[in-house]
Amino acid sequence: MIINIATKRGNKMRTINKNSLKPFFAVLLCIVIVLSSISLSSTMTPKQGDESPVLLVDYDAEGKRLERFNYTEIPDGIEIMFQNSTKDSETIDLLIYITIEGVRDVQELELSIDGNATIESIRIDLCDSSFSILSNYLTTNIGSDRAIVDINGQDIETQASSIGATCIKFTITIRDWSAGTEHHFKAVVNPGEAPPPEGEEKEEPNIYIFYNEELGVLTFFNSSFTEGELYITFSNDTADTSTVEIFIIAELRAVEYLTGFNGSIDNGATIESVSIDFYNDTFSFIENYQTFDFGSSECSVPFDARDAIGRAKNATASFIGFKITIGNWTAGITFTLRITPFFSELLYYETEDTIYIDPSVANLPPEIRVWWRLYNESWAWNWTYQDISWEFGPRARYDIFCYNTTADTWYLVTPDTWSMLNAPVKINLTIPKMIFEEGTELGSINLDCICGPLTSPLL
Repeated sequence: MIINIATKRGNKMRTINKNSLKPFFAVLLCIVIVLSSISLSSTMTPKQGDESPVLLVDYDAEGKRLERFNYTEIPDGIEIMFQNSTKDSETIDLLIYITIEGVRDVQELELSIDGNATIESIRIDLCDSSFSILSNYLTTNIGSDRAIVDINGQDIETQASSIGATCIKFTITIRDWSAGTEHHFKAVVNPGEAPPPEGEEKEEPNIYIFYNEELGVLTFFNSSFTEGELYITFSNDTADTSTVEIFIIAELRAVEYLTGFNGSIDNGATIESVSIDFYNDTFSFIENYQTFDFGSSECSVPFDARDAIGRAKNATASFIGFKITIGNWTAGITFTLRITPFFSELLYYETEDTIYIDPSVANLPPEIRVWWRLYNESWAWNWTYQDISWEFGPRARYDIFCYNTTADTWYLVTPDTWSMLNAPVKINLTIPKMIFEEGTELGSINLDCICGPLTSPLL
């Protein structure tokens, strides 16, 4: 899967130079390849070179054997070939084990398969030296013959190191494969966009703001950025249509750090809906991503940049657009739509006593760049304590009783009953004696309740 064929310094991985082998070993190698192709040996394929990040390539066809299975390392990736004369399984799991160093610089993974087969999903697991799974990192459904998957290689390396994992397992589930067809699956690493050379500024991403003239031409329309907020004003002498559609269309990298925005409009108008859509280079609509219905003067729109950009790339889109539909507007009045965007993961640099967070490194338009200054301070406390608890021992048993004011009785609260509003609640807590050490006794009981304060004693 994520096969970093290039090292961090850019040196290509090398495979065994077969020309240097003696004729005897060359013949022996050919015999081994033939045996592998007719599945007389194990389906596991060992790594091809000492410096290769690929540790092992295998498959699971629901317990069945494939007649042909092989793989080849290609520039910045891997290609797997498989074929069977009969379709004995609905799905085939392609299993690829990679060194942790092999995923360090990976940011994107481009997957594809031919022969009308479908890549159903990809799963990334962290494994030990015996290839046993220690933890799952990511599972993503795809359902297409090609996809681009965003992957944070450095985060994978960090999590793997924290649990003692020594390799990464990629499981790609293939569906809709055909008997008698030689299928080829490819996984190619995209290391991501390199930063510009020092002193060279990166070209700003484009953002376009306009309205739908097909619903009628407005007398006045203008947009401006002020202190990190976008203001769009419009008016018309006549109300020819019941709604106004405003578009904010941006390049993918312009929304890379966007986590959502708040919107509001004045003078009694309402934000009826916000539609997030994908567009091509000519602003032609490709497909809808999400739609939110509001019907009020204020709205809050969440945005998952990683998922949206990934899906946009899969749809070969160049732009992500936000269509904001305005209703209940009237003629002769100027309306102002206010948009407050929210961003995350802004990079920063430090001096001796101050951290400067600079959104300019986040490819944001200059009009919505804001500076923060965070001052560092330190505090320290020392204390000595002994904690005797039973976090992993016997559980305390408790019963909750609620007072029925109408019947003047206490009843037991169960999963099938409810506590009455504004009624006293009593909790009977039973603690096993076996948790106490000799010479100790119960010191205190803490009960956290999110429903409100208790009106009766605990015991």
